[in-house]
Parts: sequence; C-alpha cells; structure tokens
Amino acid sequence: MKITIFGKGNMGKAIGDNFDACGNEVEYAGREFIGELGDIIVLAVPYTAVDGILRKWGPKMKDKVLIDITNPV
Repeated sequence: MKITIFGKGNMGKAIGDNFDACGNEVEYAGREFIGELGDIIVLAVPYTAVDGILRKWGPKMKDKVLIDITNPV
C-alpha cells in the first residue's frame, strides 16, 4: 500500500519505518507537498497543524484510511 505521513518527527518517522519494514511505500508530506495521497494517511503533526492540513487536503482524503495520532495536550 501507499502510505502518506504528515510529519517527519519522532512519531511520524517511527510509524513510517514500521510501514516500510512491512513492504509498504511510504512518503512524507510537508508544507510544500504536492503529490498524491496514499491509501492510508497518518497525521503525526502538532495538534495546531491539523486544521490547516484538513482544510487543504480534506476533500482528497475521501475514501482513505486516516490515522490521527495528534494530542491536544
């Protein structure tokens, strides 16, 4: 599967490494990301960044699996 991870911090990298180790294609999406979203999307960003990501990418997330590991604390 193709996995898109928003966030390249410790958690995003750890999750990406696990997906990669299982033979999946992993790509990391930053602010300038212009690629196609994968079958699974992971939000591994600060809580305050989620709203902007959903505003920009929300419509393209339809019919995708979304994993959100953010925490408002």
